[in-house]
This record gives sequence, C-alpha cells and structure tokens, in this order.
Amino acid sequence: MTDQANFIDMCLVHCFNKACMHPHLQWLQACTDLTNKCGFQAHNIAIRHHLMEEQLTRLLIDPKMGDHCEAIRGNDPDGAHFHKLELCMTASLESLHKHFKRWTSTELLPAALMSEAPFAKATAAVTLKTDMPPPESFGDLCEHSSKSAKFVSEAHGQRVSVSRFN
Repeated sequence: MTDQANFIDMCLVHCFNKACMHPHLQWLQACTDLTNKCGFQAHNIAIRHHLMEEQLTRLLIDPKMGDHCEAIRGNDPDGAHFHKLELCMTASLESLHKHFKRWTSTELLPAALMSEAPFAKATAAVTLKTDMPPPESFGDLCEHSSKSAKFVSEAHGQRVSVSRFN
C-alpha cells in the first residue's frame, strides 16, 4: 500500500467491482421474477445486458468510482492510470458483448417477451421489425414524455428507459 501505483490499481479494482460487478452478480443471484427460482432469468437477461452496457458507458461519471478518481487526482501526470480505467471499460464492454451476444440474438431474444410489459412490447417491436411503440402507449406503466418512456422495473429494482432499451 506504500506504492502509490499499486494503491491506485487496487482502488480501480475495488471501485469497478463495487460499481459494475457486484450489483449485477447480486441481481443474478437474488432475482426470482416469474420463476421463483434464483438464477433462472432468461426472460430478463436482455434488459440486464442493456443496464450493464449503460453502466459501463457511464463508468467515468459513476459516483461509485469516486475513490479511484480521488486516488489518481494529483498522482497521474502522464494519464497512465486514467488510461487503465479506459482500458478496463473497453475490455469490459467487449466481454459483455461477447458473452451476452446469444441473449440478444434472434434465437433467444424472444425470451424477453416474457419480461415486464414495456420491455416485452419493445422486444416485440424489434422482433417484428416495426417501430417502437410511442411512449404514451405504455399508459400508466411508465412515466413518459414526448421522447421517452421510463419504467420502474420491479424485476431490476430501478428505473429503466424503455426508449433507450429499444
């Protein structure tokens, strides 16, 4: 811990796990939506993929990365530690796309038709190659504006933009 570079690297690993890995693994182990069995969430994986991708693309501004940002502040004159964070984000996105590709493929995407209604409607539109239903078509299920619909997902425990999912 006396070596500043090692300390910053440990902060990166800790913050990344806290921000990205832990919440999604915890969800996979705890969510029992529809099946009442932990781990059987094929119908929710496409939405979880979307949430993971969104989180990874916003990692630089994620408050959970604050300790890492604090550790590199004033200790990264050449930007090497910031570059490690960017590499971590890039590698994580590539891995996500590689390993979740089958869940968003034409073979398994129909499983998302059993997910919560707004996501099922968006999935149906993609499957049928039609336009996304307008935000007002979700009725009281979503908070909607003229451009987007946000749904409070019980299965995912957070507010999700159905428009961005689409």
